[in-house]
Amino acid sequence: GTRAEAFLRFPAGPQRFLGYRQLRVWMRGRRGAPGWESGELQGFVKVGSDDRNFYLYRTNLRALGGVEAWTPELQIELTTWARLRAQVETAWLNGEPPSGAAECGGDPQAYVACEGDYLVQVGSPGVNPPNLAAVQEIAAGIIRTAAGTVDSTEVWVNDIRLADPVARTGLAYALEGRFIASDVADVNLL
Repeated sequence: GTRAEAFLRFPAGPQRFLGYRQLRVWMRGRRGAPGWESGELQGFVKVGSDDRNFYLYRTNLRALGGVEAWTPELQIELTTWARLRAQVETAWLNGEPPSGAAECGGDPQAYVACEGDYLVQVGSPGVNPPNLAAVQEIAAGIIRTAAGTVDSTEVWVNDIRLADPVARTGLAYALEGRFIASDVADVNLL
């Protein structure tokens, strides 16, 4: 359950991820570094507001060389995070107490929802919940998932980028009308 992470708080302010369907991350355990092939360690990517309000994706990483083992690209579906966030928000709006940590991990005092490698944790739903329309920080790191003897290891993160932009075309209409009845009425419709 212990972890190490490096994070970036966006200096230009919150970033909008909702215009994309996917977050692509290239990361793997360093070749020769212990803990990756044994399953003792996993890599993770986390985006959100702070350390209590975030979206998390964690998975097994490989460290072996060779073409067949070279699979450093993670394709994180942002729609899965959005769906889990909707579950958490519904529970909070229905007045339910924080839950989900027992099944998914995370803070027992927070609202937590998970699906496979995806997790959403909302510790402060009314104050600073994670929001894909205003991501304040991004992190990548290592989490220990099993007991073992590894005391030092490395993870390689090469690139993190948004992909598969949402490009929907549509039509917008505007209607305006004005009716003036002398001193009796003045009606505007927009």
